[in-house]
Amino acid sequence: MSADHPTGTVGSGAVDPTAAPADLLGPADPADLVPLEVAGAWERDDLGDRYVFELTDAHVDELDAAVRHADSDADDVLDITVESFPLPTLGPELTRITRELIEGTGVALIRGVPVDRYSKERASSIYWGVGLHLGNPWPQNAKGHLLGDDRQARALPPRTHRQLVGQQGSDQVRDHGLS
Repeated sequence: MSADHPTGTVGSGAVDPTAAPADLLGPADPADLVPLEVAGAWERDDLGDRYVFELTDAHVDELDAAVRHADSDADDVLDITVESFPLPTLGPELTRITRELIEGTGVALIRGVPVDRYSKERASSIYWGVGLHLGNPWPQNAKGHLLGDDRQARALPPRTHRQLVGQQGSDQVRDHGLS
C-alpha cells in the first residue's frame, strides 16, 4: 500500500491486493458511515409499533386448525411442511411480513399466539409452521439446531444464557439479549 493510496485503491479503481483491509486502517468516523440498506436503518423511536402484527381471533382459530392438520400429517415437528400447515388467510399476511423482513425494516413481531393453552409440542409445531410460511429454516446455533426452547435460560445470568444458546466466539451465536 502506498502513501498516496491509503485504502489500497489504485488509479484505475482496482484494489491493490497487497493493501491492508480498510477495517485495519483505524476506526471509522460515524459521520462517514451510510447504511447498506436504508429501510433497515432505523432507531426504535422512528419504528414505533409498525413492525408489530397482532393476530386476530380468526388467525388463532386458523393456527389451531393448521396444527391439528399437521399433527395428523406429520410424526415429528420437523416433518411439518407448508402444505401440511395450511394458513389460507394468515398465509398472505405472513408473505407480506416476509417482504417487510427482506425489503423493509428487517424486523417483525407477531403478537397474540396464546402459547399458555398449548403443550410444548403443539407450541413448537405452531412456531415451526408459521416459520415455514415466513421462509426456510436456518440453524440457530453452532450445533445446527433448527428449533429450540430458551424459556428456561431466561432466568439465568446473561453470560450463561449466551453459552446455552451458542458457542461463544462462533459466528452462529444467537444472543437474544434475555437477561
